[in-house]
Amino acid sequence: MISARTIRAYNTRTAVYPTASFLPDRFKLTSIFHGVQRVEKGIKLHGHLTPRWEIKMSLVQLGLLCLVITVASCSRWNVSSSDGGSSSSVANNAPKQWSPMDFREAYIAAKTESARRDIFLRALDEGVIAIGKNVAVIDTIASTQFNNERTDASEPSKFDSVLFADQIMRPKSPRQPDDHGPRSAWSYVGSYFAFEYDSNGSILKYYFSNLHKGGSRRTDANPRVSNEELKQLYQTAQSREERRNVCLRAIDEGIIQTFGPVNVSTIDAAFGTEFSKLSQKRSRKESDRWVYINCDKNVSSGANDAGWYLAVELVDQDNIFEYYLTNVPKSKF
Repeated sequence: MISARTIRAYNTRTAVYPTASFLPDRFKLTSIFHGVQRVEKGIKLHGHLTPRWEIKMSLVQLGLLCLVITVASCSRWNVSSSDGGSSSSVANNAPKQWSPMDFREAYIAAKTESARRDIFLRALDEGVIAIGKNVAVIDTIASTQFNNERTDASEPSKFDSVLFADQIMRPKSPRQPDDHGPRSAWSYVGSYFAFEYDSNGSILKYYFSNLHKGGSRRTDANPRVSNEELKQLYQTAQSREERRNVCLRAIDEGIIQTFGPVNVSTIDAAFGTEFSKLSQKRSRKESDRWVYINCDKNVSSGANDAGWYLAVELVDQDNIFEYYLTNVPKSKF
């Protein structure tokens, strides 16, 4: 009769047990089953029948080994999940929040007007720039010195702006002694981020526009979009960002501008609004008014609404006089 010691010695030489905890469960069970087959085969080769209790002991040992491997594998799986391993979830897929220095590096690397503006839009979306934040964060991003140019207590607030476009520089020609004629004034061009801040440097409000003393121009040289195409883009937009981009494109393309003049009917054609009908009901004593194009569909047209919107001021015969894009409540303007 073969003793239990002989069986254990045979198992040690021939049986292959699954010891790698990273193997899938089906491989572990298959390996254990093959181990049992090898034990039975070894018993038959020696030409003896093994007592029932010894076979049961071997099977119990294999069962305990299977249990230990399973528990160890589950433990490793849980640890890797909690540490963000292979079962890591949505947190790993979430976009990383940028720091002010991240925005600074991106702003320096940006080569176009629209790219610089997009960086400021993201800074607002992520709350890096916000009402109540210090103007120093704008200095960090745009390499400006607004925090050092704050007003004193005698002035409640101050307006400044960050210009996104490369400005047209006037050639520096020295004035001749006999030249007493007027010099033409050169204005800024392109889109910009305007903001108001108090003597403590706290940001009070802000907006985007491209209005300048000398007028505005198209941001990029992309093919001009038609009013009908813009209307389709706005009505099929699925998010706040998409509707906001449509508003910015209307400004960049020159559909919304102050020269022409441009009537409110142009806005109706580009966004599917009915502001022209409202103008017919107005009294002639009402010289100007504001109309709003919402980028957040879940907000109403009240004065204290949150969310992004395009504000347009109409004067005279409802021609466009001013416009800006912001998410600051309307009551602050």
